[in-house]
Parts: sequence; C-alpha cells; structure tokens
Amino acid sequence: MSKFWMQVASAPDRANVFVELWLGDVLVAEVIQERGAKEIVLHASEGAGAMDLAAFTEALGRAAAVPLVRELPSTT
Repeated sequence: MSKFWMQVASAPDRANVFVELWLGDVLVAEVIQERGAKEIVLHASEGAGAMDLAAFTEALGRAAAVPLVRELPSTT
C-alpha cells in the first residue's frame, strides 16, 4: 500500500507557499492559506482510489501544521 508524503511548494501566481499531500505518486490534496484561514483543496483522482482514513487524517494534520505565510524580508 502506498504511503502519504508531503511537499512544501511555491508557485509564481500564489502569495504563500502551500503543502502538497501525495499518496504514492498521486496528488490528493493541497493545504493553502490565501485568504486568512488555512484551507484544503482536494484533488479527485481515480488513481488514489480508497485510502485509509486514519492515515489520511494524520497526514493532513502534519500538513496543516506547516507555516504557510511567507515572511517578508525586513527593510530596516
């Protein structure tokens, strides 16, 4: 059975970094923070199929704990 893993990523069209949550080689969710509160974006994919709820919940908790707001460099 595939395991969950996460990757912190950035994109030029986003103000903050985000966390990608993968199950093996299938992207299943992103944790983002663009409008204040953290949000999850689920990616529906037949490649992921059924997944263990406890493992997904634990992986999602770890992803949610990652600070996502970029620190702006100090100008002083």
